[in-house]
Amino acid sequence: MDLTRLIFDKNLIDVKFLFYFLRHVKVRQKMKTFAQGTNVLHLNHELAKSLRIPLPPLSEQKAIADVLGVVDSLIAKTDEVIVKTERLKKGLMQTLLTRGIGHKEFKETEIGKIPKIWQVVSLGDICEQKSEIVQPPADNKEPFVGLEHIASGETRLRNLAQSTDVKSSKFRFYTGDILYGKLRPYLDKAVLADFNGICSTDLLVRKPNENVLKEFLIYILHSNDFIKHAIATTTGTNHPRTSWSAISKFKFGLPERSEQQNIADILSAIDMKLEFEKKEKVRLERIKRGLMDLLLAGKIKVKVD
Repeated sequence: MDLTRLIFDKNLIDVKFLFYFLRHVKVRQKMKTFAQGTNVLHLNHELAKSLRIPLPPLSEQKAIADVLGVVDSLIAKTDEVIVKTERLKKGLMQTLLTRGIGHKEFKETEIGKIPKIWQVVSLGDICEQKSEIVQPPADNKEPFVGLEHIASGETRLRNLAQSTDVKSSKFRFYTGDILYGKLRPYLDKAVLADFNGICSTDLLVRKPNENVLKEFLIYILHSNDFIKHAIATTTGTNHPRTSWSAISKFKFGLPERSEQQNIADILSAIDMKLEFEKKEKVRLERIKRGLMDLLLAGKIKVKVD
């Protein structure tokens, strides 16, 4: 059994207060010291019973739980906004990248129905392959980007490292290049570079030509059709990878540059909304952790009417 049932005196302790107390990081760390086992840790009940709880009066327990509950409610609402916005983005991407904006005339093509004035192109037609290999010196301080620094579904880099600890050969990239993660393409990792640096060889470095805007192309690489194509072309079992020769054959509809810009602007605005809401969630979670540290340790008191 991996679950246990707690029986407690409801005249002494509020269930919501106990819930928050048991989820407090310091309590969880203490509980971990009571765990036993090698591969799978299990909590030792007898030791856990010795855990001492700073217990305020029942009315104050309920007030503390109410305060933390308000923050949890705000986090849940933010989560809901994030989910709805991500759903909106997926729907808009499917529509904008296949039907465009305001078109009334369409044509049947090898990739399906697209606006009449669009072209069908392959990724290899509009991207330049770049494989500038470098061996960073020990004292190199250039920005380094690995797969671990790219978040799934993101179009911009949020994290990076310095290359002082990089030992093996890497690819060089420049501002305006696109970095695409060929390892486990189902992770959906592709970003625009807005600085010069070096990156893992598990990232493909590509430069769009003058016919396509990089801000438009990055959304093509995040489209469901492209992800399916990349997954279908992987080789290897433990570390499945696709390749440039495989994904360069992916075909899609290409509008004129002005429409590419309009499509990119719409999707970028949604990305900005998602970024704001995700930062707001992080802020609320930080507030909650701070309140738990203060309230559950009795460092501040909640006024009880």
